[in-house]
This record gives sequence, C-alpha cells and structure tokens, in this order.
Amino acid sequence: MNYSFEKIRLQVENYSRKGNKESIIDLLTNYLQSDLEVEERVWGWWNLVDNLAMLRRCSDAVAQQENYLKWAISSNLASQLILEVMNDGTQALCWLQLNRLDDWISIFNQLIDNTKPSQEDRLARFYYFRTAAGIFSTATRYELAEDAIIKLKNLLLEDINWEQKTWVEIEIAAVELNLLEAKNDINQALQVTAKVKEQIDTIERLQLAKPTKISTLWHNNAAPLFRMGLYLEAELMFRRAIALNPQNWYSLVFLAGCLTKLANNPQESDQLLAKAVSLTNQRDYEALLSHIYP
Repeated sequence: MNYSFEKIRLQVENYSRKGNKESIIDLLTNYLQSDLEVEERVWGWWNLVDNLAMLRRCSDAVAQQENYLKWAISSNLASQLILEVMNDGTQALCWLQLNRLDDWISIFNQLIDNTKPSQEDRLARFYYFRTAAGIFSTATRYELAEDAIIKLKNLLLEDINWEQKTWVEIEIAAVELNLLEAKNDINQALQVTAKVKEQIDTIERLQLAKPTKISTLWHNNAAPLFRMGLYLEAELMFRRAIALNPQNWYSLVFLAGCLTKLANNPQESDQLLAKAVSLTNQRDYEALLSHIYP
C-alpha cells in the first residue's frame, strides 16, 4: 500500500463518520504490512485494536493487542507509548469478555511496576488506572477497584501544580460513581454527586477549561446516575452537558432516555433523538440506544 500517512488518517476519519468500522479494520490491517515509521505504526495498530474492540471482535482485538504490546516493548518505546497500548477501557472489556481478566491484571501490574513515574507518562498512567478501576468494578473485584482509585488520587500528589489536576479530580469522581453503581450504593453516590456538581460549577464559572471538556465532565458523572435509576439527578447534568456542547450527541440520547424513564415530555425526547441521529451515523446511534435500552 503506497498511501501516505495523512491519506490513511483522512480515510479512517471518513469511514469513522459513516460508522464503517469493518473498512477501517481492512484498511489498517493492510497498512500495517507496510514499512512504517514508529509514529505511523503506533497510530495504526492502536486504531486497529480499538475498532476490533468496538465491534466486539474480542478474540481478534486481544490477539492484535498482545502483538502490539510485544512490538512496543521490544522496540523500547517510551513508557507513555507502552502504557497507551493497554490503557483503553473499551479494549480492556474484551479481556473480560474472553475470561482473561487475570491475564490483563498480570500485564497491568507488570507494566506499572516497570514504569518509572514521570511527568511525561502521568496522563497515560491516569487513563490506565481509570480503566483498571472501571473493569474491576464491572467484574465486581471491588478491592482492586478501590486500590486503583487510590492510585488515581496519588497521581494528584505528584505535582500540585499539574495543569490537568482539576479535570482529573472530577474524572476520578466519575470513576468512584462507577464503583458505587456496581455496589448499588445510592446514598454514597448522591453524596459524591453533590460534591462533584460544585466542582464542575466552579470550573464552568471560572472558565478553567474549554466548554466541550466541561460538557464531557457533566456527561461522565451523569451516566452512572442514569444507570442507577437516578434519572432526575442525571437529567439536570445531561442538560448542562448539552448547553455547553450542543453537538454532544451522547448526552442528547441519554437525556432522551431520562425523559422516557420518567415518562416526561415524550415530544422533547423524540426531538432530542432526532437531533442526536443527525449528528452521528445510524450505526453508532443504534449501538448507543441498545446500550441504554438493553
């Protein structure tokens, strides 16, 4: 394949907008057979694994991820890049689906133990600990989830002036809510929610982050509430997410779900879903609907 890196990226973006993940997989599988620069191979392999995982082709995803990790380690890539091979949540769920969580944990422990903490790899470690806490919560390995949350909080102590500190604090709250969701601890979840709403309000009022990023914070903390059946609380937060980013089609769908669960304003719910589907492709839209209404 003689396409340039830029052309490949543009083609992947085009397929992604259409929800055509199979074509992305075919394209990247062929592309990775080429003689590539390290940056190109890192990007291509990660996106191949990710699209396989999103299609729940888990055997293929995990096999590719294992090969990708072996190559990354043998190529002596920077610690940040090695951690990024394994730190995605959607991809981690494939190991759980294949009953290989213990293998995933073994790799997690090995990579973290072999990583010398630095400013350069701190964000990659954040995503890895966040993914670990999430998958442990899903697997009801609560002690491991709590340990991962402690590790997340310890990241904040490495540098009190870390530019990501405020955002990370609120993302950690979302991780805690996911654990409380798994435990069905509604009272504690409401206490965490009250605190996190104040934090996001402050960020929004002082304009400490871009509106799209604050929108994501509202959404990530609202989603566990929705799954716990706390629809009134979730509704308010999804509305805040949409106000900051009207293109946030995930929040549009979740808000419509809240209104449906509350049997409240079916006309607005229909309007929200119509807008959401106009902002994405039919395939991804239907996949999210099936996730909300299993």
